[in-house]
Amino acid sequence: MSRVRKGFPAKAEGFNHSRGNESGLLSSTLRAAAELTRHVLALSKLAPLPDSHMSGYEAKLAYFGFGKGTGLVKRRLEAAGSHQVVLPRLAFDEEIPHDYAGDVIVHRCLFENQPPFVSGPVNRLCI
Repeated sequence: MSRVRKGFPAKAEGFNHSRGNESGLLSSTLRAAAELTRHVLALSKLAPLPDSHMSGYEAKLAYFGFGKGTGLVKRRLEAAGSHQVVLPRLAFDEEIPHDYAGDVIVHRCLFENQPPFVSGPVNRLCI
């Protein structure tokens, strides 16, 4: 059973934090920091692993986290320029229970009509 931590909306359909209120921006910032922390911890554990021992998720994390996907990400960001980006509606967004839930919040979310990310090609961006 998943739970949503107080202060973190279960759904943020079409949410654009620049138009949100201060608490919405704080919530988005905290969630982003939690995601960054989780990815940094995972990358630190992946460093000594050979590619053949990585799961699909770990291979994707290594591809973007260790710099192989940097050019792809830069091109994607440059394509939007300074225009605001409004995310598509979320099909679901829920917290994943885990042993370190008191320290790091992990969310599973899927946008409506989103192609497979984790099981997709290693160089596929999530949105």
